[in-house]
Amino acid sequence: MLIIFFGILLSLLTIYYIFFGQHTVNCSSFSNEFYEWFPYSKGDKLIFTNNNLNKTFIVLDYQSNHTKSYQSNQKCGCCEDNINVTLANENDTLKIDFQNIDYEKSCLGSSIEINGTFVDLDGNQIDSMNNQKKIKIGEYLIEKKKGISEFNLSEKTWKFQKIMKSNSKNELISNNCN
Repeated sequence: MLIIFFGILLSLLTIYYIFFGQHTVNCSSFSNEFYEWFPYSKGDKLIFTNNNLNKTFIVLDYQSNHTKSYQSNQKCGCCEDNINVTLANENDTLKIDFQNIDYEKSCLGSSIEINGTFVDLDGNQIDSMNNQKKIKIGEYLIEKKKGISEFNLSEKTWKFQKIMKSNSKNELISNNCN
């Protein structure tokens, strides 16, 4: 009888822990590599050239998101980091979404999307990207410490010429759901 009692008690404690117990999962720190791949700040002006033509994009938005920790019993729990960047001029917009460069505890994995061109990145691709210091995403060539270095738009190839830095600093926003 005593064995049955302890069996039931252990089962109830286990069920309680699963549904009500909280275990904090700590995530790794935000990777500054995001900033190395897209070294922009809100308000920066990026100038691209095609023969004698210039095209200037302004960084309208640069959002960095980081999950420091989460409770294991919450549905939103995962270690997810990303940056969202919007570059625009009077006619064109480039939207960048870079997810989880350090993806070991991520639920979603690593990816880069630029204007609808989406690429899933596994560990080997990230290692290759970091060794070569560049990656091609559809019509866009991205170089570490430069950002977008070349892209095709309206059947023209635009090459990065220079950046005019603003005085803005990028802010890291917490994704915590605790």
